[in-house]
Amino acid sequence: MTLILRPATSERRLGRVRDRRAQRLASLERVTSYRTTMGVTFLRPGTEPEAVLPAAARAARARTTVEASDVAVVRGAARITVRFTAEDDCAAVEVARGVHAAVIALAGVASPDLARRYGPRWRPVGWSPRA
Repeated sequence: MTLILRPATSERRLGRVRDRRAQRLASLERVTSYRTTMGVTFLRPGTEPEAVLPAAARAARARTTVEASDVAVVRGAARITVRFTAEDDCAAVEVARGVHAAVIALAGVASPDLARRYGPRWRPVGWSPRA
């Protein structure tokens, strides 16, 4: 009985694994994670509190992929956070402006902020809510 080894098959399989890893890494390098946060000071007449966060996430989702959205109480005030992906700072600023416009239509906004993720840290991105 003769045993036939097929190194070409295992090499092809290894090549496919490397290709998939390279594609995954390339896709991770193209998009960066950003987050915009803003305090909610008051609600406009007729606005339900439960409507503000979904409106903010919807505004971001219309422009890019939303990773997460959250509302928290910080020092007794509500704070909305929307985390999303963008290709660069300019695209992230446009998303943050859209989120800000959506929230300001429903509520008063204080201290809007935009940050970019660098490894485990968030670093501020200079921007203005108005174009």
